[in-house]
Amino acid sequence: MVQVPCWDMNKKCAVKGLPKEESHCPVYLSGRSCYEFDWAAFIKDLPPDEKKYWKVHLGRCKNCNVYKVYRKDMDKVLSEVKKV
Repeated sequence: MVQVPCWDMNKKCAVKGLPKEESHCPVYLSGRSCYEFDWAAFIKDLPPDEKKYWKVHLGRCKNCNVYKVYRKDMDKVLSEVKKV
């Protein structure tokens, strides 16, 4: 079964349709979906202001339709992010 990438599932995604070189989203740049990406490893060593930015961004996940479909996977991701 082919999975639709999160940026295509989320109609409000800011990177949807952008060329990859114009995106700052690590998920989009990696070609993986948000529920597959190791967010904790990504933000672990970031400077405090960038870490805060991504944690706030990820705090919005539960309002996204991708979360509703991949809740179990995203709950694991979000749990790991809280530890960082």
